[in-house]
Amino acid sequence: MTTPALDGKTSFVVAQRRLSCRYRVTKSEDTLSVWLEDRTSKEQWQTEALALKDFVTDKNVLPAGNIESYARCFVTCLAEDEATEDKAIEDDSVEEVKDNKGKRKAKNQDPDGNRAKKQKPSQGRALSAPTKDGSRTLTLWLDFGFPAFQGKVEYFLKLLPVEREFVDVIAAKMLDVEDDIVDLKHDVKRLNTLTIPPPREELAVIALTENNRKSENQYIKRKKAFSGGEAFELADNGETIVFKLGGVFLISMNIFHQSSRSGYPLELRVNGVAVNHLTGCKTNEGIQSSLTTMKKLESGDTLKLFYRGNYQTGDGNSMSIVQLRREE
Repeated sequence: MTTPALDGKTSFVVAQRRLSCRYRVTKSEDTLSVWLEDRTSKEQWQTEALALKDFVTDKNVLPAGNIESYARCFVTCLAEDEATEDKAIEDDSVEEVKDNKGKRKAKNQDPDGNRAKKQKPSQGRALSAPTKDGSRTLTLWLDFGFPAFQGKVEYFLKLLPVEREFVDVIAAKMLDVEDDIVDLKHDVKRLNTLTIPPPREELAVIALTENNRKSENQYIKRKKAFSGGEAFELADNGETIVFKLGGVFLISMNIFHQSSRSGYPLELRVNGVAVNHLTGCKTNEGIQSSLTTMKKLESGDTLKLFYRGNYQTGDGNSMSIVQLRREE
């Protein structure tokens, strides 16, 4: 496994919130320290210069461990986005021994002749919420699964808040910009390797409002609020919607009027034939007639809305058509 650098980016879950941080592990001949920075708020924390006696106990001591090995251990726990490797790896030892029958075999073979496998350590990290004095506890751990040693070691490090100057915040923001540039370069490189599918043709949509009020037995005239695509157009008379492409369309309308006539005050007509009748219900603004329907229409079909009620249509009337599927 590639040894990670002594600084980088990491993350924690604190109070059910993901906290993204920078970390840096600094070591000297006989001490080490850990530094963290909240990438959002730019708050910083750091341990004191720690000697082995400050964090190593009988329960977490590493065999032949020194400052260098513990620093690498801490970085392994903190490092994020490392390449994933198989946890179970074959022991490559080729040292041979004789079994109780005098046969030679690899030292790491089990009685059935299979190579013994050892486990790479799994690692983790946790960060406490800040206390009243602003300090936090950083917990790092490693799980080992070697034949000669199995167990979990934990290290508890106290992080103290770091006083920041304005220039420190600016420097931290510059690092964020550099990271963003690196991420963008990676994204561009990844996108260059993708096969871009051909662009999908835009589905058409049109929204209409009433051009003026209509009395009984007249077609309602419309004007375009907005439109997109080429599936239909509003004729110059403002009454007729002409479909230039066939397909399946979602048609919605909302009409206010004052009609007191029984029956259906409005008709939706395709090619001059009524295909839907609209009833009405009383509202504070008068009678409201609404309809939402799907229609399969052909190229050249026409659509009109006919008002059969008495009195006039009201304000706020609207109609929209959305192409759901295109058929050549």
